Amino acid sequence: MSGINAVFFGDSSLLIHCANAFLSAGHRMVCAITSNPDVQEWAKARNILVHSYTHVQTQNVLKEFDYLFCVDSVQTVPHHLMASTRNRAIRFHDSLTAPYTDLHAPSWALINQKAIHGVTWHEIKIDSTQTSIVVQQSFSISEQDTAGSLYAKCYEAGLSSFNALIADVEQGSFRHDLSNSSLIPASALVPPALGTIDFSQSAKKIAAFVAALDFLPLPNNFGCAKIYLGHTVALVQSAFPIEGAASGAPGFVVRVEGNSLQV
Repeated sequence: MSGINAVFFGDSSLLIHCANAFLSAGHRMVCAITSNPDVQEWAKARNILVHSYTHVQTQNVLKEFDYLFCVDSVQTVPHHLMASTRNRAIRFHDSLTAPYTDLHAPSWALINQKAIHGVTWHEIKIDSTQTSIVVQQSFSISEQDTAGSLYAKCYEAGLSSFNALIADVEQGSFRHDLSNSSLIPASALVPPALGTIDFSQSAKKIAAFVAALDFLPLPNNFGCAKIYLGHTVALVQSAFPIEGAASGAPGFVVRVEGNSLQV
């Protein structure tokens, strides 16, 4: 298939890399719908039309186009925009399956001590609770991974899998693995206990919990790990299990060394 065109929707810099790959394959980008100034500047430098979310939410400003790629965006895609897509509207998620299908999926994978994580490109449809998975790519979670490193792995996998998606678009052939989409409960938008460490849990689970809230070098809009000290809290940057039998009640401070605690 030649002469393919697409609209790109989202705010992440991943959109720029995916759009570059799409353009390098000889295809045309119709428009960037974004609120990210970097994405806007990138698109305008290439004479690509740019629209804001507000503009496309309130007005049907685009004629028919071949594909819509929603790249790492929490914004709702307007129904009229999906209806203008001749072929498919396809969305990126930094997770493999429900329930990790929305915000902070890498962090929830760490909190739940998953061994495997990954990314998914799936078709989105108007008023549908079922989605067709188009492309997926998985990778292992290591004991050293934090939210920040896992997001980096998702970013790399997102671009790699998008290149595979371009090949599928060119061939007009897609996977059609069905997956039930689900809404994320409000409780999943913040960490358990607002990030307060529960010392009744195992050392490995506590370490995974702290790693899930370590977003460095990325901004953290999920929550920080903390210890409740009665009248105040102390933020926890990192945690790791120590070999040997535990002594004392859960939460009992065994040793203090500089800014570190052994509990």
